[in-house]
Amino acid sequence: MGTVAVSLQNSYVSGLGQCHDPEHRRMEFSDELRLPGMRNKVAIVSGAAQGIGRGICLQLASQGAQIVCVDLPGVAVEGEETARMARELGGQTSAIFVSGDATNRAQVESAFAKAIAAYGRVDISVSVVGGGARGPFLEEAEADHVKTVTLTQETHWHWQQVAGRHMRDSGGGAMVLVGSIMAEMSVENSLSYQSCKAAVAQMGKCMAHELAKHNVRVNVLQPGYIDTPGERKFAREADIQAWGQNYDIPVPRLGTADDIGMSVAFLCSDAAAYITGTVLNVDGGYLCAMALPARGAGVAKTLNKQ
Repeated sequence: MGTVAVSLQNSYVSGLGQCHDPEHRRMEFSDELRLPGMRNKVAIVSGAAQGIGRGICLQLASQGAQIVCVDLPGVAVEGEETARMARELGGQTSAIFVSGDATNRAQVESAFAKAIAAYGRVDISVSVVGGGARGPFLEEAEADHVKTVTLTQETHWHWQQVAGRHMRDSGGGAMVLVGSIMAEMSVENSLSYQSCKAAVAQMGKCMAHELAKHNVRVNVLQPGYIDTPGERKFAREADIQAWGQNYDIPVPRLGTADDIGMSVAFLCSDAAAYITGTVLNVDGGYLCAMALPARGAGVAKTLNKQ
């Protein structure tokens, strides 16, 4: 029986306990456990050079999809590495890296044109790019606000409009917009970023409504606190491991790029054929725990004893 390798880190095993493996231990799953309808689908992913974008590419590849990894020219080495890893994971999977800036409409259109030239079509479109300046609302410069809107909201609009036009003309497809649980929270010094993430969620719902008649499904995935290279630039391994407890996450660890990638793969597969317009939080239960007064572990323990 053939097998496909899937990279997993910090994974919950059978829902019973925590398994931390900083070396990205590989587990093998039989072909019988592949998600339906994924083999040889063509997927294009923005922000693919590292972190969540890379995790999405690798999990789609592990399910047999052909991958087009798109990211900035400045991270071309990392993007090429993502493509190499995708080819290794997928066995017969083909994967290429395409340089492109998701904030530039012409470059987005060029990336899709190169994907179509290479594979003939695009079946799956995942928009990941986001970020921007943060600071107190009353001190925020207009230029910083505009930069955040451009990077965190408009990139999804350009990326998925180009994808949607192609899918409309080619018979359908699946889209995922990667937002953030910050869309449903209020945190100081993050007004522009959080409001853009809320807009991404609403954009996804509106796209789903409009594009269903073209056989295009659209969903939004909102990650919680995720262990990414960006986080590790500012934290030690011990800090990363402690954050799961310090943030009062019911599943007591940070999420991984693989957690996000596997969820995206599900939403893009035929297993999710009747799912569109949904906002899926992949946060270890963090948002539901916020409903507790003061969101404190001590408060939670007190309530559980009553």
